[in-house]
Amino acid sequence: RAFALGPPDRAWRVRESEFEGACLLHGPSCPFWTEFARRCDPEGNFLVELATAAGVDAVVINNPTLAFREAVLQHPNIDEVTIRLVRDGRAVAASYARKYPDVGFVGVIGDFLHQSLHEFAFDPDGTMTLDLRYEDIQANPVEALATIGAFVGIDYDASALSFWQWDHHITTANVG
Repeated sequence: RAFALGPPDRAWRVRESEFEGACLLHGPSCPFWTEFARRCDPEGNFLVELATAAGVDAVVINNPTLAFREAVLQHPNIDEVTIRLVRDGRAVAASYARKYPDVGFVGVIGDFLHQSLHEFAFDPDGTMTLDLRYEDIQANPVEALATIGAFVGIDYDASALSFWQWDHHITTANVG
C-alpha cells in the first residue's frame, strides 16, 4: 500500500524530461515511469499523481528540500507523517570516516556528525512525529514494522520485510 520513492527531488526534477531514466533499477526502459510520464497531469500534484498511478495509499520519501516541501507537500490531499530515524552517532561517524579517510576523525565529528545531530531532538513519546532508533529496528524488525504501520495507518505483516519480492521503481538512494 506504499510506494518507496526515496528523496523526491530527483524524480520531481526529471518530470520535464518525461521521467526518462528516473528509475535506478530499470533504467530508461522502466515500465512504471514510462507509463507515469504518459498518464500524469503536469498541472497536478506530483505525489497525488504518483500515488494514484501506483495504486497506493502512501508515498514514502525522505529528506525533501524546502522547495519540494513548498511546491508539493502543501496540498489538501496530502497528510504528511514524519518518521525520524536516529542511529548511534559512533556508528555514523565511523562509517563516514571510512568513506572519507582524508577528513580525519575530529573533522568527521565537527563537520559531519555535529551538523547531523545539532537540531535533532529525539522524542520517542511524540505524537506528531515517530522517532525510532536504527539499532532497535535492526534488533527487532517485525516489531518496528508493526510500530511504523500503526503510526501511518497501514497494517503490515512480516512479508513486508521481504522487500526484494515487491516491485520497486526508486529514483535515488544509497547505491550500496
